[in-house]
Amino acid sequence: MTGKKVTTFKERFADLLGERPESATDLARKMHVSKQTISAWKLGDRHPNKITSVAIANFFGVNIDWLYGFDVEKYGAAKPEPVEEPNQNATPEIKILTRGLGKMTEEQQKLALKLVRTVFSNYFDEDEDG
Repeated sequence: MTGKKVTTFKERFADLLGERPESATDLARKMHVSKQTISAWKLGDRHPNKITSVAIANFFGVNIDWLYGFDVEKYGAAKPEPVEEPNQNATPEIKILTRGLGKMTEEQQKLALKLVRTVFSNYFDEDEDG
């Protein structure tokens, strides 16, 4: 990180939403979160997890460091890594699971994956990456 922190995620996020009025609804749909969650991020009441933060930066096409308030180029070379889009044709149950995973810590996600692999072991190949 070469830039210093000059503002906050909530301010930068609110600025991005202000640039494109349709973005709040589009972003909520794309991230599989409610409009209330988007509002909580905008107000600074809550923060997205790391994976969701990268997806937000990708959605707006901005540098993740800029999004988090650092004094770096908004659209600079340090663009975030691509994040795989959730399946747009997913069932409501899968979307609920996806939202739940987004609210978990990294350790909780690992435990959830371990549980799923145990319960559904006959559906996973033994040599799959995990």
